[in-house]
Amino acid sequence: MHPMLVGFPIGLWVFALVCDVVHAVSGSAIWQTVATFLVAGGIVGALLAAVPGLIDYFSIGEAEAPLQPPITAAAKFEPMVHEYEAGSLAPATL
Repeated sequence: MHPMLVGFPIGLWVFALVCDVVHAVSGSAIWQTVATFLVAGGIVGALLAAVPGLIDYFSIGEAEAPLQPPITAAAKFEPMVHEYEAGSLAPATL
């Protein structure tokens, strides 16, 4: 349920940014008010989306957990990235 709910606050915050830009261009005060309500709605939506996210996070058992945390998997590739940036690792050609 969490993945379905996180889209709402993200959408509200993006539209709040659009309203802020329209307010900056047009100077109309209504856009500032709309943006304020959108940000507040995004905060409420994020808190509501956090509840099933935390339930999912703490209910995953040891057998269902991924084999490696994403940070550990990414850390394995970090030295290779630095070697590539330094020029010691040649890029593969097609």
